[in-house]
Amino acid sequence: QASRNRLTGLLPAWLSHMDTLRQLWLHENGFHDFEGDWRMPYKLEELMLQNNRLLRIPSGWRRLDNLMELWISGNRLEPLKWGVHSSGLRAGTTLSARIVAEILSNPPPYWPQLQVLHLDRNGYNTTVDEFLMPWRWQSSLQLLDGDVNGLHGSLTADAMTIFDLEHVLNAGLLNTPAFRRYKGSFMAAYRLQMNATSMSMVVGNDDGPPAVESADESAADGSDLYIDVEKLDFSVTVADLYPDINVRAQQGFVSVTGLYLESNEIEDIHYGWYDVSHPR
Repeated sequence: QASRNRLTGLLPAWLSHMDTLRQLWLHENGFHDFEGDWRMPYKLEELMLQNNRLLRIPSGWRRLDNLMELWISGNRLEPLKWGVHSSGLRAGTTLSARIVAEILSNPPPYWPQLQVLHLDRNGYNTTVDEFLMPWRWQSSLQLLDGDVNGLHGSLTADAMTIFDLEHVLNAGLLNTPAFRRYKGSFMAAYRLQMNATSMSMVVGNDDGPPAVESADESAADGSDLYIDVEKLDFSVTVADLYPDINVRAQQGFVSVTGLYLESNEIEDIHYGWYDVSHPR
């Protein structure tokens, strides 16, 4: 605990190597950035960084297996783009292949233990949908605070709808001609082995080689018809391409009991945003 001091500059990288650390309180200081990609200490459960001058969430935080609480309000964070996609992820339908491709190419955070997330007072100045998109996948999340962030636009099903990433892996969607180009970057983002069939098959186990982030497997072999999914109409669904791979819309934020979006500029709430059984 080193909160309410005069600490400034970079949050030092050596903190990342404190593998037994479970709580880190550095709020109300003057840190303006993280040193390098600042890997999260593996066993850290609670990180309090509110009221500093931080500008970003480090790239190495895409997968955090043990973090339960993150307090990072009152900083100057840029909007997080992980898992953000074009409008049109219609709730209650088979999913647009093009939007699924957008998500797989830039997947959302995987923080399976996260329960509390304070992001208020960061001045994001983005749409409410784009603010919520990265966090709807967090199955343990109970409280999300986004007050006073300049959020605008309409709250729609895009902000609340997900699909099962485990199913993407075990059904082999990333091995199909249309989607295999995203496999290398997807596996690297979550530190998964290239042969992973679940989110638990991380690099370090003995089940297969590690993923390579720069891998591009867009070229199909001679027996496959390559499809550039990014040029398809948004109406073309995954089921249209691969009827045997049932990637369907599910409701996100399944554990949230408190969603705080006060003092923003949200203009509308579209019918069906809260329930994937009602398309927009």
